[in-house]
Amino acid sequence: MAKPSSEPDRRIAKTKLALRDAMLALLPHTGWDGLSIQALCERANIGRSTFYLHYQGKDDLLSDSLAGQRAHLTDAQADKPAGLPMLRGLLAHMVEQSEVFRAVIGKRGSHAIAARFKNMVREVVEVEVELQRRAVPAEACPWLAS
Repeated sequence: MAKPSSEPDRRIAKTKLALRDAMLALLPHTGWDGLSIQALCERANIGRSTFYLHYQGKDDLLSDSLAGQRAHLTDAQADKPAGLPMLRGLLAHMVEQSEVFRAVIGKRGSHAIAARFKNMVREVVEVEVELQRRAVPAEACPWLAS
């Protein structure tokens, strides 16, 4: 009998990556409100039923993508020096995906997506500040003290 793996199935990971990439490719052209499930499926080369096996809708896909970005930023902090090293990675990502960021959190973007992105960044920063607060004596860094 095969042991259950903690790693996601490669096919699932490949499908989710294709959908995330499709979303990133389409957003600069469609904006969030114009993004359709059908367009995502066509771009990712999957069927609609496959999309719905993994996500309830495009909001669910966005949440999964933001959670992945948050995990990536948090993991990147683990072996970095004090400060907020994740900000460098976040800014590099924003530059790399500038068209997407303009489309979803710029003037024509969605306020809901902008709020979710801001919350994700706030949570990552709060975790980092808390880790640093625990690692450094309060008298050494009074601005980090609780």
